[in-house]
Amino acid sequence: MAKDTGRIVMFAGHGEGVLTPAGQIQEVVKMGFEYIREVPQPQAILTDMPLSLELSSIKKRRDQEIRSVFRHESERLLLILGLLGS
Repeated sequence: MAKDTGRIVMFAGHGEGVLTPAGQIQEVVKMGFEYIREVPQPQAILTDMPLSLELSSIKKRRDQEIRSVFRHESERLLLILGLLGS
Protein backbone atom coordinates (compact mmCIF):
# COMPACT_ATOMS: atom_id res chain seq x y z
CA MET A 1 0.00 0.00 0.00
CA ALA A 2 2.96 2.38 0.63
CA LYS A 3 3.70 2.84 -3.07
CA ASP A 4 0.29 4.52 -3.57
CA THR A 5 0.73 6.97 -0.68
CA GLY A 6 -0.37 10.51 -1.54
CA ARG A 7 -2.30 9.40 -4.63
CA ILE A 8 -5.54 11.31 -5.23
CA VAL A 9 -8.43 8.86 -5.24
CA MET A 10 -12.18 9.16 -5.79
CA PHE A 11 -14.50 7.54 -3.30
CA ALA A 12 -18.25 7.12 -3.62
CA GLY A 13 -20.41 9.74 -1.97
CA HIS A 14 -17.50 11.72 -0.59
CA GLY A 15 -15.58 13.24 -3.53
CA GLU A 16 -11.79 13.22 -3.60
CA GLY A 17 -9.31 12.06 -1.02
CA VAL A 18 -5.64 11.23 -0.50
CA LEU A 19 -4.43 7.73 0.28
CA THR A 20 -2.41 7.78 3.54
CA PRO A 21 0.53 5.45 4.40
CA ALA A 22 -1.87 3.44 6.58
CA GLY A 23 -4.07 2.77 3.55
CA GLN A 24 -6.84 5.07 4.75
CA ILE A 25 -8.48 7.76 2.66
CA GLN A 26 -8.14 11.31 3.96
CA GLU A 27 -10.76 13.64 2.51
CA VAL A 28 -9.53 16.67 0.54
CA VAL A 29 -11.50 19.85 1.19
CA LYS A 30 -11.96 21.99 -1.90
CA MET A 31 -12.28 25.73 -1.60
CA GLY A 32 -15.34 27.46 -3.01
CA PHE A 33 -13.57 29.65 -5.57
CA GLU A 34 -12.12 29.32 -9.01
CA TYR A 35 -8.59 30.64 -9.64
CA ILE A 36 -8.69 32.97 -12.65
CA ARG A 37 -5.43 34.91 -12.46
CA GLU A 38 -3.07 36.43 -9.91
CA VAL A 39 -4.09 39.77 -8.43
CA PRO A 40 -1.54 42.41 -9.47
CA GLN A 41 0.62 44.04 -6.82
CA PRO A 42 -0.15 47.72 -6.05
CA GLN A 43 3.21 48.87 -7.45
CA ALA A 44 2.51 47.10 -10.76
CA ILE A 45 -0.84 48.90 -11.03
CA LEU A 46 0.76 52.28 -10.31
CA THR A 47 3.44 51.60 -12.92
CA ASP A 48 0.82 50.74 -15.55
CA MET A 49 -1.58 53.55 -14.58
CA PRO A 50 0.27 56.30 -12.71
CA LEU A 51 -1.72 58.88 -10.73
CA SER A 52 -1.62 62.53 -11.65
CA LEU A 53 0.03 64.91 -9.18
CA GLU A 54 -3.40 66.16 -8.10
CA LEU A 55 -4.80 62.65 -7.49
CA SER A 56 -1.61 61.58 -5.72
CA SER A 57 -2.00 64.52 -3.34
CA ILE A 58 -5.65 63.65 -2.65
CA LYS A 59 -4.75 60.01 -1.98
CA LYS A 60 -2.00 60.95 0.49
CA ARG A 61 -4.40 63.24 2.37
CA ARG A 62 -7.11 60.57 2.53
CA ASP A 63 -4.63 57.89 3.61
CA GLN A 64 -3.59 60.17 6.48
CA GLU A 65 -7.24 60.73 7.47
CA ILE A 66 -7.89 56.97 7.53
CA ARG A 67 -4.66 56.33 9.45
CA SER A 68 -5.71 58.88 12.09
CA VAL A 69 -9.00 57.01 12.64
CA PHE A 70 -7.17 53.69 13.21
CA ARG A 71 -4.72 55.37 15.62
CA HIS A 72 -7.61 56.95 17.57
CA GLU A 73 -6.28 60.43 16.74
CA SER A 74 -9.61 61.34 15.14
CA GLU A 75 -13.18 61.36 16.44
CA ARG A 76 -14.41 60.09 13.07
CA LEU A 77 -15.78 56.63 12.43
CA LEU A 78 -14.70 54.55 9.48
CA LEU A 79 -17.44 52.65 7.63
CA ILE A 80 -16.31 49.94 5.23
CA LEU A 81 -18.95 48.66 2.81
CA GLY A 82 -18.70 45.65 0.56
CA LEU A 83 -20.56 42.71 -0.88
CA LEU A 84 -20.62 39.37 0.89
CA GLY A 85 -21.34 36.02 -0.63
CA SER A 86 -21.81 35.22 -4.25
